[in-house]
Amino acid sequence: MNSLFSSVLRACSALREFSYGKCIHGRVIKHGFDSNQILGSVLIDLYSKYGSIEEACRLFSCVDNGDVVSWTTMISSLVQAGKWSQALRIYIDMIKACVYPNEFTFVKVLPTAGFLGLQHGKVVHAHLIVFGVELNLVVKTALVHMYSKCQRMDDALREAVVAFQEMEASGVLSNNFTYLSILNACSLTLSLDLGRQIHARVIMTGLEDDLPVGNALVDMYMKCSHGAKKWLENVPRHTVA
Repeated sequence: MNSLFSSVLRACSALREFSYGKCIHGRVIKHGFDSNQILGSVLIDLYSKYGSIEEACRLFSCVDNGDVVSWTTMISSLVQAGKWSQALRIYIDMIKACVYPNEFTFVKVLPTAGFLGLQHGKVVHAHLIVFGVELNLVVKTALVHMYSKCQRMDDALREAVVAFQEMEASGVLSNNFTYLSILNACSLTLSLDLGRQIHARVIMTGLEDDLPVGNALVDMYMKCSHGAKKWLENVPRHTVA
């Protein structure tokens, strides 16, 4: 029965059938499943998507022995509602309750630190290390975004470079989005030497004629070097925005 309710509620959320979702919620309560962890998480997501954050919080408080999924869902709901401080408090309460965050939790928490300040961001980054969470590309992207929000582009660039190097070492091919991200970071930190290295990698991968990458290269050289005019003269016209 739980799996049936869960499937129907997820469908209501995806199809934006809020009224029908509330009816199913009533049946969940009638059958005494309202404190179930799985259903609680699905209901929290349903109500938060329709702006009923207060109801989502009430549902969360009713979930028995919430697991990492229900805690992360609640944090995500608060982040989507722009309630940064409240989301961070829930994250702290989660740790105090000995429910350990996973990579999905950190992807949701890091944006709150970006809005609340660097001190919070460094604490969350430290937690990433302490809890031994795998620093995959999604998590590292969230870290880069957080540091850039906190006006710490040097840290953001460092994280971007590490992610890039690990992708290269693991045989994962970098695409134009990868090069765009790191070239933009080079532009913001005026890192000409690194920008030149990335330019060389762009040529090696055959992306020198890619329009967005070409524009990012122009921007990087314009901001980092007085030799930008010479670079521009050698760039095909169709790659300049």
